Parts: sequence; structure tokens; C-alpha cells
Amino acid sequence: MDNLLKMNEGFSSRIGYTVDFKDYTPEQLFEIANKFSIKPSALDFSEELIVGLRNVFKYLYDSREKGFSNARMVENIIQDTISNHNTYCQKNNILVKDIANTSVQSSCLPEKYVDFANPEYSENLLKQSMQNLNQMIGLQSVKHSVNSMVKSVQVNRIRADMNNNEHLYAGHFLFKGNPGTGKTTVAREFGLILKALGMLKKGHVVEIQGEDLVGSYVGQTSDHAEAVIKSALDGVLFIDEAYGLAGNPNDNSDFFASAQNKLLKLMEDYNHRLVVIAAGYPKDLDRFIDSNAGFKRRFSNEIIFEDYNADELLQIIQSKAEKLEFTINEDALPEISGYLEYIKRQSKDSQFGNAGEALKVWNTLRSFLDDRIYETQEELSKEIVMTITTLETAKLPMPDLYRQINNPNHLENALEVSMRNINEMIGLYEVKRYINGLVDSLNLEKVRGSKGLATAGAQNIGHFLFAGSPGTGKTVVAREFSKILYALGLTKKNNHVIEIQGEDLVAGFIGQTSSHAQELIESAFGGVLFIDEAYGLVGNNNQGGDFFKTAQNKLLKYMEDHSDKLVVIAAGYEEQLEELLTTNPGFPSRFTNHVTFNDYSVEELLQILHLYGEKEGYIIESDASGLLKDYIQNLKMSIPQGQFGNARVVRNIWNSLKMILNRRLSKLDLESITDEKMMTIISQDVNELVRQSSGNPPKPKTPNK
Repeated sequence: MDNLLKMNEGFSSRIGYTVDFKDYTPEQLFEIANKFSIKPSALDFSEELIVGLRNVFKYLYDSREKGFSNARMVENIIQDTISNHNTYCQKNNILVKDIANTSVQSSCLPEKYVDFANPEYSENLLKQSMQNLNQMIGLQSVKHSVNSMVKSVQVNRIRADMNNNEHLYAGHFLFKGNPGTGKTTVAREFGLILKALGMLKKGHVVEIQGEDLVGSYVGQTSDHAEAVIKSALDGVLFIDEAYGLAGNPNDNSDFFASAQNKLLKLMEDYNHRLVVIAAGYPKDLDRFIDSNAGFKRRFSNEIIFEDYNADELLQIIQSKAEKLEFTINEDALPEISGYLEYIKRQSKDSQFGNAGEALKVWNTLRSFLDDRIYETQEELSKEIVMTITTLETAKLPMPDLYRQINNPNHLENALEVSMRNINEMIGLYEVKRYINGLVDSLNLEKVRGSKGLATAGAQNIGHFLFAGSPGTGKTVVAREFSKILYALGLTKKNNHVIEIQGEDLVAGFIGQTSSHAQELIESAFGGVLFIDEAYGLVGNNNQGGDFFKTAQNKLLKYMEDHSDKLVVIAAGYEEQLEELLTTNPGFPSRFTNHVTFNDYSVEELLQILHLYGEKEGYIIESDASGLLKDYIQNLKMSIPQGQFGNARVVRNIWNSLKMILNRRLSKLDLESITDEKMMTIISQDVNELVRQSSGNPPKPKTPNK
């Protein structure tokens, strides 16, 4: 009617009155149905059919759109129902005179509405679909999100019933996760959940990939995309690898822009009949959303699919085995779990196939079993041919560490080994005191928790500053510390340390730093991000300040939002780290642990030098050792405070000594030299080292006693 008035300005001035005919309510539609049912002769509607009609009219009313045909729609439904009733009577040889006295059953409703006759249909469908979802392995955050959404819809439905004109729309969703995390499986169940909630008529799922919406030649994309999208009306359009819609620099951008715009238009026009789910890798989905400003507004719901842990992957394998009637011996399970942990550790998080990887492991185990069965000479039984044993798991290629990883004593032993390694390090008394105190505190919290007592909630221990001069063991301690964190259950990956320098988080091109920093930081998920020379994050006057500020903010966001996945250790000089903390107000509250690495004393540096020699099978004579002590002391005194390289200097000294020894021995008759002399550093070697360092001719020195 509005279009008619717009056709000619004269209509508006001549049509002075408007009568608004509102849509019939569900109850009014049912009253109309009763009137139709008595023409031409009265029919007896069964109680089930009456329930079904009421449900159908409420459903059609709630999901109505422009063009809702009200009484005409009711007439069509009743006529089809009576026609089906007549057909039923004919098939069952019911006489014409008796048809009017035969109750019309709910099964006579048009086929697409039969389910609505069951008063508990929607409730049962919802219950079953939610049960299917909640029984899926893992996916805790997904279950929480969907359960919360269902509760919200049910509450809003109560509000909607109090306001006849209020419509409920599900909106559109982003399913973010790595491959094999159940996105497609959940989407299929999600469609049924939305149907049960009355948000969608059919709840079917049309599964495509992003690039499937793009036509193959100019002018085809718009119509092609519309046809694909409309095939999902009254259900779910699931777009896997949705970032394929973003295209790339080598693609025809017009094709992709056309597909994007068509999708956006239909998402808006049919928001009451269509739910679109865009799925894919988290960072690739972010690129997809950024490719068109309209996507951010349309995709208002986000569900995160986290990677499966090793225990959940093992459950997937066990479930697969059970479905195929195989058995996995109990003593084989720990090694399978260890192998799953190993392959997770070996791959980058974004490249791990999750359930897909678990099924590959299952197929590998079956292959090992088949080989054993084929080659066996013993009499076969069903139990033998259907059982995975340690004979199969022993063939899984992994280090021994992972074979023992699920031994009840493994983590306790691993913690003991790492703590012993820390405590046996030379010097570092402040470091040892801090780490021992931290471990004691965390262990005590575990005991309190096991007794049901209040704890300090130390599951996220925060992030660390390792402050000290070069060569004071910061990197070595960080590597051992990562094993301690894993043994305490504070990180998910054993010995997973990503070592970078501060400036590595900054990209070389405008706009690239954010994604570059994100990739580096996420590579440390499950373990430790060790940022040596963290002061490089500050930049200087000659460098782009925005680049460094972007990197800082990205790091801070991950330290805050993902503290359960990541421990960050920033290392460097004490003074420079203090200055780093002042460059961004977020740093002091994130780096809550400060560990000081003091310079080694001369005696400790000499011990380190001897340790280098012992590890390589060398001997340092006592006279030579005395000369080395004087040399190290003089060297240390000649270098300004804080600039001495500590263990690094000692390593250079040791390498120089070996070269001097080799040159001295090469001038002798090697056959006459004993094995011991060939591996012994003497005073002459140290004096030569002193001469080379000073640039002066060698001067004999009397060793200190």
C-alpha cells in the first residue's frame, strides 16, 4: 500500500483515512480454524490435533514476515488436513457416511507440521540436542556459551509472550577455533537447538566454504551467492573457512566484494529466517571480519572452540575404539596419552589438527595391530584381534620422556629433577631463594586445596622480570623454570620456551606489528615467552614510536587475557627493565614477580670455568687455576659495573684456552704425549692467554698459592 501511495502524489491528498488491519493472534487464528472445520460438515478434531493446530499457529505467527496470509493460511492448512483425513479413511475402508464421525487425528496435519502435534516435541528436541552437545568431549567454553544462550532465549520468550509484537532473532555467529575442534559438529546440533527454541522453522544446516559464494565469471557472483544463501532459509548457513570470502591480493576483488555485500544484505533481510555461522582459525576470522565494515555489526556473537588437551584426545580415541567394538588395554593408555602430548608439543597450536590428529593416531595403532595379527603364529581369538596393547603403543615414535609423562610419579620426579638442577647451579643465591620459596608456596596451596581450605588462587602466578647483567644465567634458568611450571600444573606444555628479543615483537612495516606480535606471542601458548633484552620494546627517538607502542599494547593484552595460557619473562639489565616499566602504565601491574640475578663473584666464575673443562674431559692444573683467578679478577675490575659479561666471558676464556693448548701441543711430538697431558691446561697456556689479551710479549708469572 505504501508503494501505491508513492506512485502518485495525488493519492496521498485524496485518501484521507487509513484503516490498519493487524495480523490475527494465534488464538484468533485457532478460532478461524474452528469455523473452517464445520464447513461443509462438522468434523471431530482429536485433542492431539487441537494441540498441534495451536502450536502451528503460534509458531507461524512468531516467525511471520511480510506477506503473512492470516485467515487464508489457516484455510489452506485446514483444507489440507481434511483432505489427508479423507485419504486416511479411504485407505482404511471407512464408509463415507462414517467419515464425519471419525476423529481427525494429528497425523493428518500437513507433513511439515505433524511434529507440532506433540505437546512435548520442542521440549524433547531441545532436551535431546542439549544433551548431545553437553556429552561431547571437551568444548567446555562452547557448552557454556550455548547453555547461556538457551537460557537467555527462554527468558526473552517469556518477555515476548507479554508483548505480542516482539520478535526474537538468534543473530549470527563466529565459531573461532583450530581444525578438528568440533565446529561443524556443533553447528549441526546448534541448528536443531534453534529449531527447538522456535527461532528457526527447519533448523537444517547448509555447509559451504567461504569461496563457494564467489562465482566463476563476471556477473555470476551475485545471483550465485543469493541462491546458495537462500537454500539455508529457515535454517543455518555454516560457512567454514569463511576467510575465503576475504580473498587475497591476487584475486579479483570485485567478485569477493559482490559476494560479501550479497551475504550482508540477506543476513539483514532474513534475520528472522536465517542464522549464519562463519567458522575458521581465530586470526583468519579476524581478517575476514576486517574485510568489510558490515561484518562487525552482523556477527554479534562469538563462540571460542579451544584445542583439545591430551586427555580429551585420548577420550576421542577411546570413543572411536568403542564404536568399532575394539578394546584398548589399560596399561596402553598412558603411552597413547604421552604420544598425544608429544605431537601437540611438536606442532604449532594453529596447525594442530585436534580430533583429526587423534583419529590419525587411532588409525596408526590399528595398523600396528593388523601387522602383528598378520605375522602372529599363535591361535587367534576375537579378544586378540580386537585389542590394542602395549605391543602397539611401543611402536609410537616419541622420546622416553613422553612415555613416562602419565606415570603418577612422573611430575613429582620432574619437579625434583628441575629443582635440583636449579639448586646445583653455581652462585645465583637470590634466584634460588626466590624460586624455592615460590615452589614451597605453590605446593602448600595445593595441600590447602586438597583439604578444602581457602587458597590464594595461585593457578595464574603472573609474569616475571629477570633482572641482571649479561651472562648471569637468565636464559638457562628460564628454560629450567618452564619445566618447574609444567610440573606444578601451571603450564600445559613441558619445556616449551619461545626465546625472542624485545625488538622481535616489532614489525618492519606500518600496520604489520599487531599481527606479527600476535603470532609470536601465541606461539608460546602453553608455556613461557622469554623476552631477552626486553628493553628493545621501548625503541628510541630514531625509530617509529607507534610500532613499539602497538607491540607493547598487544603484549599487555595477551598477558592479561591469556594469563592461563602463557607466562611471560622479560629479561635484561636492572636499570633498563625499570625504565621499561615506566614506558607503559600496564607493565608494573602485569610483571608482578621480580627476580634479581647478581653478578658472579671471581670464585664462582672460576668454578664455572672448571665446570666447562670437566664437561669436556679437560684438567686445569692448580697453578694454572691460580693464574686464571688473577686474570678473571683483573678483567672484571677493568670493565665498568654492570657491563661485565659474567659466564659469557668465562666461555670465551675457555674457548681461547683450548685453542692455545692445541697450538702448543701441535709443536710437540704428539706420539710422545700422554693422554693426560693432551687434555691438561697448564700455567704456560694461561700466560699466553694473558699476553694475547694485553697485546704485550709474554711475561712469566709466579702463580698464586
